[in-house]
Amino acid sequence: MPIPVLAEPRAVTIPAKDGFPLGATLYPASGDEVLIVNAATAVPQTFYRPFAEFLAARGVTVVTYDYRGIGRSRPRGPLRELQASMRGWALLEAAAVLDWAAGRFPGRRLSALGHSFGGQVLGLLPNGHLLQSSVLVASQLGYWGAFGRRDRPRAWFLMHVVVPWLSHALGYFPGSKVGLGEDLPKGVALEWARWCRSPHYLFDHLLPEERRGYDRFSAPMLAFKFTDDRFASGDSVERLLAFYRGAQPILRTVDPRRVGVERLGHFGFFRPQAGAALWPQVLHWLQPSSARLAAAGGGA
Repeated sequence: MPIPVLAEPRAVTIPAKDGFPLGATLYPASGDEVLIVNAATAVPQTFYRPFAEFLAARGVTVVTYDYRGIGRSRPRGPLRELQASMRGWALLEAAAVLDWAAGRFPGRRLSALGHSFGGQVLGLLPNGHLLQSSVLVASQLGYWGAFGRRDRPRAWFLMHVVVPWLSHALGYFPGSKVGLGEDLPKGVALEWARWCRSPHYLFDHLLPEERRGYDRFSAPMLAFKFTDDRFASGDSVERLLAFYRGAQPILRTVDPRRVGVERLGHFGFFRPQAGAALWPQVLHWLQPSSARLAAAGGGA
């Protein structure tokens, strides 16, 4: 049975820091919490709709949006003509959406959920102090050598050969043709590959002041890792969390069999089959501190 929603989702446009129009969706609710969903690389915001509707029906206002070049933020012209980067996705876009939410909902508690890439860059946001809590889902240090042993050859080949070669050859990365989500602007794909070839991932490419942003990031953090996630395998999740020292992350490692599903992988958390077991954990975490701390123990 569909979950009832208090109000219909509304399409909105949020200007990035440089004025680029970002397609976004507002799932309004009457509670005090507002959650911004920062998507994974090459994943459109529509993927998060069931999760957003679940939270909105329970009082949490949710904002989803597409990064430049993805979904409703993809311009009509050829993707090869679009200038974009992963750093820009964070500094120009994720930061702008956070400012927009703070201005639209003054006095409410702001939180962010980052899926994969979306959780890797929370410490990079210059306005991260506006967040009062955070959730990471399948966010990892993307260096190919941090993956589990069986996944390293595939990750090495993808980031040393496939992504750079196709991006240079076509002027964009055809993710939709090779089973890696949406197509990506060339600048995004090349920066992604460069980070993945670096032992400390994006941290090898940040300025000292930008790295200190991760030390200052203090929004209490709940992180999920999945035992069958081949994109965030080995100790890659733990390596990322080590940079979020000020947030004192709580890590929950989830075996899909324990939550009654056959597999979760990198994306299954947001599918309704897993929602009954996992989404209430996020809902509890977003409550005021007393309720959140009471819910912090345990796992799946």
